[in-house]
Amino acid sequence: MCRDDQSGRTGLGLGPTQLTQAHRLDRLRLVVALAYRLLVGVGLGARGLCRPGAGCSSNDPGACSDFTIGRVLIDDLEVDPDSALAAGAAATQAAAPNWG
Repeated sequence: MCRDDQSGRTGLGLGPTQLTQAHRLDRLRLVVALAYRLLVGVGLGARGLCRPGAGCSSNDPGACSDFTIGRVLIDDLEVDPDSALAAGAAATQAAAPNWG
């Protein structure tokens, strides 16, 4: 999440926030985590519906992350939030054995 803190172009742009109380930062990070999972779910859905180059400048299916594709295509696709969150949760559970 460090990269997401720094830049609005490459992440979620949390760097300019001027929070002074820890509990507010905790709430903000919770909302950002939910938004991240939603965008990943939209990106996963877009991979099944669109051509590989629809969410990025390359036609290589592995060139862009699901987050990037979701961020680009969220306005163009009609994806149910429940199914997007479920897709993000399923992808997290599938990847969990590969961590650490």
